[in-house]
Amino acid sequence: MVLISEALSSQNYDELEGRVNEEAIKVLKDKVESLSSYQRKLIALDADKTICFPGDIVVKEEGHYYYNT
Repeated sequence: MVLISEALSSQNYDELEGRVNEEAIKVLKDKVESLSSYQRKLIALDADKTICFPGDIVVKEEGHYYYNT
């Protein structure tokens, strides 16, 4: 999550390959490039201030939701 947010913030889309779906990269690139430089800086997460629990992850695929518990 931190790596992806940093890659988006710095517009380093190559870093996303293999980690993010190609279609999602296209959508994210369009969205990120429409932001101001200040807004892009806000995307990057600080690893020291970020807590992520696997139970927070929900995947939606073909109308089904998969919860990681």
